[in-house]
Amino acid sequence: MVARFALVRSTTGRYLLALLVLSLTVRLVPAYFVHGSFDVGSWELVIRKIRMGQNPYLTGKLNWPPLWPLLLVVTLWMEDTYGLPRDFSVKLIPCVADTAIAIVLFVWLLRACGSPVAAFRRSLWYALNPVAIAACSLQGQFESLPCLFSLLAILEIHRNRTGWSAVLSALWLGLGGMAKTWPIFLFPALVRDIRSWWLRGLYVLLAVTPAALSVYLLYLAAPDAITRHVLNYRSNTGHWGLTALNFCLSKGTAQIWSRVVLWILYAALPAVYAVTWRRGSPGQMSLLAILTFFVFTPGMGPHYLTWILAAAILWDFSRARFYIFLASICLGIMYVYSPFNGEYFDYVRRVHTAYFWSTYLSLTFVRTSSMLFLPIWIYCTWWWVSMLRDLFRSSSPTA
Repeated sequence: MVARFALVRSTTGRYLLALLVLSLTVRLVPAYFVHGSFDVGSWELVIRKIRMGQNPYLTGKLNWPPLWPLLLVVTLWMEDTYGLPRDFSVKLIPCVADTAIAIVLFVWLLRACGSPVAAFRRSLWYALNPVAIAACSLQGQFESLPCLFSLLAILEIHRNRTGWSAVLSALWLGLGGMAKTWPIFLFPALVRDIRSWWLRGLYVLLAVTPAALSVYLLYLAAPDAITRHVLNYRSNTGHWGLTALNFCLSKGTAQIWSRVVLWILYAALPAVYAVTWRRGSPGQMSLLAILTFFVFTPGMGPHYLTWILAAAILWDFSRARFYIFLASICLGIMYVYSPFNGEYFDYVRRVHTAYFWSTYLSLTFVRTSSMLFLPIWIYCTWWWVSMLRDLFRSSSPTA
C-alpha cells in the first residue's frame, strides 16, 4: 500500500497531482456551465446522425479524417451511461486531451531541468492558458487532440532519432493526422535528423497512411460528401493576415486574392524547410512551420491559435509568453464585447434565439475578427522573422 502511494508522497508526485487537478478543474467547470459556440451545436447534430445510423459526414459539419467522429461515438456512450448534458459530454475528451498536454510538458521539463518546481511553473503556462481553455471548454473544439499527438511525436524524435523511437514518433504523428491533417505537414522537421533513408521512408509512410487510408474508405462510402466537405475543405478566408482587408474588396477580387495567398502558403512552407534544413532542433523547426502557416494562411479560426502553444512553451518561451498574453487579450475582447455576440457572448445559453445563428460569419463578424486578429498576426510575423534570423545566426547546417 505504501509503494502504491509512493509517487503521491514524493514532491514530484504532489506537483504532478496538483497540475492534473488544476488543469481538469479550469477546463471542466466552464465546460459544464457554458454551452459553447456554434461548434458545440455541430457536434450535437453529428451525434444525432450517429444515433440514427446515418453517415455523419453527410451533415457537412465534419471536414477531417475520422478520429473525431469516432470519439463522438464514445461521447454518445458516456451521455447514455452517465446521463451527461450533451453540450458538456462533447467537450470531455478535448478537455482531457488538453490536460494531458500540460502533464506531458511537466514530465518533459522535469527530465530536462531536474526540478519539479521549475517544471510545474512552466507547465502552468499551458495548464492555465486562456487560449487553450477557451478552445476546448468554451468553443468546444477538439484542437487538443492533434496538438497532443504532434507534441508526443516531436518529443519522441527529440529523445531518440533512430529505431523504435522514430517509429513511435511516426505513429503519434499519424494519430495527429487522423484528427486533423495539419500535423502531417510537420514531418519534414522530424525526419530530417533520421540518418537512415529507409527509416525516413517508413516514417513518412506511417505518418501519412492512417489519414490517407481512412479518408479513402470514407470516400468509398460517400464520395460526394467527402469530396465537398473533406477533400475540398478550406478554412473561412477574409479575416486573418494577408486577407484581413478582404471585406474592403469586391467579392470577386477577394476570392482571387484569397486563392493567391493560398498558393503563397503552399510555396512558403517547403521554402522554409529548404532554407533551414539541418538548422535548429526538430521542436524549433516544428514551431517555425506552424508560424509559417500563421503568417501566410488566408483562413484562420480562433481555435487554431492553440497549435503553437506547447511547442512555443518548450522551445521559445520568452516569445511565447507575450504571444499568450496578446492572444488572451484579443480573444477576451472577442468573447465579451464583439458585436457578433450571437456567436460568442450568447454562448452561455442552451436555447438560442435566431440572432445566435444569423450573426455567424456575418459581415460584422468578419470585420471584427479582422481587426482583433491583426495584432496577433503582426506579432506572429515578427516572431517568424526573428526565428529565421536566430536559426541562421546561431547554427550552421550539419552533415
